[in-house]
Amino acid sequence: MNALGLRLGLAFAVAVVAAGVAARVQLGDIAGVVEIERRMLAGEDIAANGVILTNLYNRILFPFVFVQAMRLLPAFDPGHLFVALRFASFLLCFALMFSSIDRRAARAGVDPVATCLAVGLAFTASLVRHPEPHTSDIFDLALMFYVFLNIVEGRTGIAFALACLTAVNRESGAFAGIAYFLLRAGTERPGRLVANSLLLVLVPYALAIGVRRLVYQGTLPATDLGQFFTGLPLNLATLWTDLVRFNPGNDFYLLVAMSVLAVVPFARRPAPADYRLRVALAVAAIAGISLLFGLVREIRIFLPCVALLAAGAVADLAPPRRERGLSSA
Repeated sequence: MNALGLRLGLAFAVAVVAAGVAARVQLGDIAGVVEIERRMLAGEDIAANGVILTNLYNRILFPFVFVQAMRLLPAFDPGHLFVALRFASFLLCFALMFSSIDRRAARAGVDPVATCLAVGLAFTASLVRHPEPHTSDIFDLALMFYVFLNIVEGRTGIAFALACLTAVNRESGAFAGIAYFLLRAGTERPGRLVANSLLLVLVPYALAIGVRRLVYQGTLPATDLGQFFTGLPLNLATLWTDLVRFNPGNDFYLLVAMSVLAVVPFARRPAPADYRLRVALAVAAIAGISLLFGLVREIRIFLPCVALLAAGAVADLAPPRRERGLSSA
């Protein structure tokens, strides 16, 4: 089998596993999931256990495609169409990421198959504990993978465009500025470093909030500026409870499994110590922000960490061509 066939076959296999896990978690309530997709696109309130969830995410890309497909294919059962489109989303994103990983693996000194499997299984672990795993999580993983990959390889303009595109999903694009600052600190002029970092944080974040307000017109309070959940103390208490009540399916152990899977390819890379430290600091910063503002039981909030580690593991560290950055300050 040629390299392309191997990549596609591996992407297909991982997509089957991920889609199967997601379907198993939601077994028996596909109709409810279909209704949530419709309500999200319509900008209607979504409630779970008496809590309004409207202001948590955008996630409009997949619902848009799904609703349009229902209109174009009225003879198809909506539940079957939803599962088919979810699988297609998984397959497309994994195929793209695995192709990029495979092309760079030899130069990076890592095993492409092991790296692809690590990314796929880490993502699948994020689907295990949630009653409503969202298809859009795969877009978060894929888009942030390419954002970080382009930052490391010196294509800041492309990274910026992709970070802005994450506005269709959530505020993850703002992590691009965090990664840029920590990966480039000390290697370029301070003015340029600060200017580019701020642009990479503020513009994708503002776009995400703008998209949310556009979709949920009139239903969001003026003070709603992003995902502000429970804070660090409750998240740490949740992790501690999971730790002392051993269950491999608990959030703490799923988080550990995701971290181990994601870090193994990076740990095997023969990269300079300074580079490893910079990536580690960026991952720690992203994880810390996620713990401050995200629900730890939503393991999906740590997908940008997986994306950064995967990108760091395979990125081409050769001196890039003359970079067309965001700022020449």
